[in-house]
Amino acid sequence: AFQSLVGVRIGPGWMKAVRSRIGSVEGCTHLFELLRPIATTAYQTIHPPPDSDGRPMLMNSCHGWRAGGEAIATLYPEWFRPEQG
Repeated sequence: AFQSLVGVRIGPGWMKAVRSRIGSVEGCTHLFELLRPIATTAYQTIHPPPDSDGRPMLMNSCHGWRAGGEAIATLYPEWFRPEQG
């Protein structure tokens, strides 16, 4: 049943689409619940476009996208700010 999720776009309506494909006896409640955070995880791991000022959209939204982190240093070196410490 989970194969039916291949190609389903993660975005608005994601959980509704998941429910319609693997809800009820077609899937597993425990695995279904684990699919909820996948949308957020996928979004935050995709190389996001910058804001209108060129600033990385996810910068400082989490540890991985912090201004002094490796992701910013590698992908947006002009916005990298070494951490004090």
